[in-house]
Amino acid sequence: ITSGIRFFEQAHIKDVTAFIRFVANPRDEVAFKRMVKLLPGIGNRSAESLWRAWENTLNERGEITSWGERFLAMNVSARSKKAWEQLAHTLDEIAPGGQPNPPSEMITSIVEAIYDDYAKVNFANYELRREDLNQLAVFARHFKDVHEFLAQLALISNVDAEAAPNQTAEKEAVNLSTVHQAKGLEFNTVFIIWLTDGMFPSSRSLDRRDALEEERRLFYVAITRARDELYLTFPHMRLSGGYGDVFQRPSRFLKEIPNQLIEDWQVQRA
Repeated sequence: ITSGIRFFEQAHIKDVTAFIRFVANPRDEVAFKRMVKLLPGIGNRSAESLWRAWENTLNERGEITSWGERFLAMNVSARSKKAWEQLAHTLDEIAPGGQPNPPSEMITSIVEAIYDDYAKVNFANYELRREDLNQLAVFARHFKDVHEFLAQLALISNVDAEAAPNQTAEKEAVNLSTVHQAKGLEFNTVFIIWLTDGMFPSSRSLDRRDALEEERRLFYVAITRARDELYLTFPHMRLSGGYGDVFQRPSRFLKEIPNQLIEDWQVQRA
């Protein structure tokens, strides 16, 4: 039994969070280079040269009041000029006066201004990656402070990295995963459990249209992980502390699947 593949270690997630890491710490060389190499005409050599130029501006003037002023003073190729100007504008938008906006707002701005166009060109599964970025923005809503958000990302990545040595592509195993962790992956056979109203969708989402739509998108992600066989399961009853057996209503999402695609099984205890 292994855990799911790391959601926050995927390339498109790390690309977008590089912008956030950079405005939170303008001396983050790794974040700077990852960010600028997303632009046309900028490779490893150009990124190194631009980093040295950027580092010089920090040594001369530490406090940042305008990203655009500094970025537009740097030399880039004609091929990169338009994208570079857009980057400068985007940095001023997500961290005006050098002060980062809330993380969720920054993610939305980065994707809309720069990364959406990049992803369309560079990823065959653009739609899935775009949905991942939507989920990243939803996750980021829990954090108002950028440093708290980045600290949580670092914590999650460290926990996942500790589990990684036990995961090998050749090893056959039951893979236990959240829907978020399974994004971008496919399996021959998939079981989705607890498909009841109150569980999936969660009870918190039942009375909120936006939250319900968010869980509906997650359900779509879950069912499209299966190549060959998909099992959608729910209990008719469950034991609830203090209430005994409680009747369960099947998830409303199940009713949205065409009947001709479903083979209904009733499983009873022996």
